[in-house]
Amino acid sequence: MSECEVCGKAVSNPRRIDLDGVLLDVCDECMKLGKEIPRERLRTVLKRRIVKEPEFEQKERELRDDFSRMIRDAREERNLKQEEAAQKMGISPSLLRRIEGGFKPDDKTLWKIQRFYNLNLYDK
Repeated sequence: MSECEVCGKAVSNPRRIDLDGVLLDVCDECMKLGKEIPRERLRTVLKRRIVKEPEFEQKERELRDDFSRMIRDAREERNLKQEEAAQKMGISPSLLRRIEGGFKPDDKTLWKIQRFYNLNLYDK
């Protein structure tokens, strides 16, 4: 069973939607927030969205212990709500909430956050 990337509810059969350019797996209730992508078009849509980011590379680095506090402080300095910041970064608000609570996301999500806030979340 997976979880809705918007509200966090457990979902047995998530639906894929496009929400402001971000592909999300959501529950039936949150589906109304975006445009559903039919399964037969999903492969085409995903191929178009693959972006090669020259700065993003998988490296062996240590994430700072205080990364979640740094992210929260950077958001608060800019007077942004979690929902606003998440939308601008292209991630779900529930994911940003979890990250600011200490959850370690994948490297690509961390790269988006670092780029948005101009932070270095890794130890040298």
